[in-house]
Amino acid sequence: MLPGNCPVTMADRWPSFRTDRYFAPGTRPRAKPHPMREFEAAPDARIFCSRLAKGSRSWTQPEVVVRPQAPVQGCWFGNKSVGDTVLFLDREQCLWLFFAGVTIGGWSGSHVDFVVSHDLGRHWSPVQRLIGGLGQSPRCKLIELAGGQVMIPLSSWLFRWQGYTVCLNLSNGQVISKSIPAKIPGPENSQPSLVTLPNHEVVAYLRNPRVGPLLFSKWNSALNQWSPARPVNLPSPNSAVDAIPCENGVLVVYTADLSRRFFSTLELRRWRGCQCFLSDRDPSQRRRLSPDLHLRQP
Repeated sequence: MLPGNCPVTMADRWPSFRTDRYFAPGTRPRAKPHPMREFEAAPDARIFCSRLAKGSRSWTQPEVVVRPQAPVQGCWFGNKSVGDTVLFLDREQCLWLFFAGVTIGGWSGSHVDFVVSHDLGRHWSPVQRLIGGLGQSPRCKLIELAGGQVMIPLSSWLFRWQGYTVCLNLSNGQVISKSIPAKIPGPENSQPSLVTLPNHEVVAYLRNPRVGPLLFSKWNSALNQWSPARPVNLPSPNSAVDAIPCENGVLVVYTADLSRRFFSTLELRRWRGCQCFLSDRDPSQRRRLSPDLHLRQP
């Protein structure tokens, strides 16, 4: 089950998205399989939508948004499997749902599709293709750039992982234009999580497929290219990462090992003196971040 991210701020209901499998009554297994191994890549995976009304404590009954084999505009074949949902609400209040679709083979054969809603998730457009080819997938949230474009972070797999971004011009629920992919050079990396800093710089925190530290890159808006990815002093075992802008820094959330979550806060010029809780139940597991600087400014 993969919940989506939703930046809706003024809607009367909040949509949430997930991929899941359907089991006939009485056939659901007692022990829930690992979702990444069993649910997401399953041929009967679907994308559901549930809504939370303002002031309500309960979500609506999930409704199917994307089914396997749903027609894709301009393509001969539909997707046999779907997953990795990402939501984005644009300036015109159009709600975009991006996801990975697989027509043939496994996830190494995936591409990026999307649907659009003009009424905050009540009705959806037909499925459309954004990025074709093989081994293409979304994972993290989009950001809006200063010029009105939006940037979507993506990953590709062709014998090695490569994180990249594409800038989109959106209008009235349509993709008017898209830039050529801007690949993130340097060590092998994937699933960039983008953050706009208070000085309007755009940075990316990246998953390290080589089980080393998290990686970091900076966007050069003048050249429309990323700096080579370099390690940050936060160890991580091939972990997905999410970066969230805060008033005085960036909150980086990722998995420090296979069983624990790790939270840290960074300032633009120095690490904050925050504690990192590897285990909420075991105070002996607490330790402080290294004081090394990786966002130092001249």
